[in-house]
Parts: sequence; C-alpha cells; structure tokens
Amino acid sequence: MLTSNNTDVNQQKLLMYTLCSNRIYQLTRQVQSLPDLYTDWLATGDTSEIISLLSADNDIGFQVLIASPLNANIILKRLADRGFADATMFEGLTAIEPSSVEKSTKTTVGKLLEDIAFWDANRQYQAYMDHNIQVLRQALGLKRSHLVNIPALFHLPSTEGRTSPYFPNMVNHYVMEDTSLVIRPKGPIINGRYAFEAALEHALPNRNVRFFDDWNADISNNLLN
Repeated sequence: MLTSNNTDVNQQKLLMYTLCSNRIYQLTRQVQSLPDLYTDWLATGDTSEIISLLSADNDIGFQVLIASPLNANIILKRLADRGFADATMFEGLTAIEPSSVEKSTKTTVGKLLEDIAFWDANRQYQAYMDHNIQVLRQALGLKRSHLVNIPALFHLPSTEGRTSPYFPNMVNHYVMEDTSLVIRPKGPIINGRYAFEAALEHALPNRNVRFFDDWNADISNNLLN
C-alpha cells in the first residue's frame, strides 16, 4: 500500500503514470498499430479502460489484458455457492452515494447477484467486449492464450447510454518492469483477502502485483483514464 501526504502521493502518481505511458508506447510500437475498438458505451470512450498490453515471455512478446464482466460474474457466483453470499461487496468503504442501492456499501454478493437490471447491462457490456476481442484477434493474429480476462463490472448506463467502472479498473494500471501497481478494487473479503485482488494475482502469476488505495480518485475522477 502506498501511504504519504498529498504532495508525495501526487508525485508518485506522476512518476508511475509517466513510466506506465512510456511502457505502453513501447509496446504499441512493437504491435505497430492497434485496431479501432468499440468504446462508445464507455463514459470516457477510452480504450485503456477495457484493454491493456503487458510484455510477456511468449511467442509474440506481449499479452492483452481484457476487462471481463463475465469473469467477475463467475467469481461472485462461485463465492455465493461456497456460502459467501452475505459477504459485503465493498468492505472497508464508509460511503458510496448512499442514495444509490446499486452502489451501497451494504450491498452483499447475494444482493448484487439478484440485481437483474445490473446483470442485463453487464451482459451487454460483455457482448461489446466479445466483439472487441474478435477485432483484436483478427487484426493482430492473437490466440486465446494471448488474452487474459480480468474481472471488471460497470454501472447501469446513463441517460446517454454510457457507463463507468463499478469498482476501480484493474486492467488499466501502472507498469514498471515486472511490477504492476494496481488501485485496490475492494470487493468481498474472503478468508482475509479481497477476492478480485486474488483473481488478478492468479491471472498474472509471473508479475509482482502490488495494490494501493485510491478508490475515490479512480471512481470519481477517472484519473487513470
């Protein structure tokens, strides 16, 4: 966890963002050009919210992280099946727009899984991602093994039909060599560990994944986008 005063934290963010941007630039040059992906459903319209490139020791030299509502749904359903339906979704947060049931700190795994409108929306977002995956595979010649699904969820669409991350987006994170610096996504705590953090570490076994707290900045201001 990164802890410091505001000035130091801002300097750390600037340094990490610069290093991350340079690394993405180098990988993008290696790929030559990324295809146009469908992002009109995102509030920011930014591709970095749904995919990112990481260097990898494989046949193409990199892997593609993919934001996956389906992956998040599978994780939550497995937790409910294991008896953790009453686990709080946002353990450790004191307030997230109390007027919104969807974002209430009292929301549990079970209550969220029962939210039909929420999951209908996220199934549509997954369909958009499935389309983007096909575009990436065809344009870059990617295999399934080159893609890494990362749990991600998104809010119900706004009146403009756009959405934003339900919890801090782990796809879009700071990269320094073999270290990934990721905003803690919170989520249910199971056996002393955040379930979504454990999922990311499992998905990236060869990386040093470190988490730090910056929920409000990411959710409220989209500082990483």
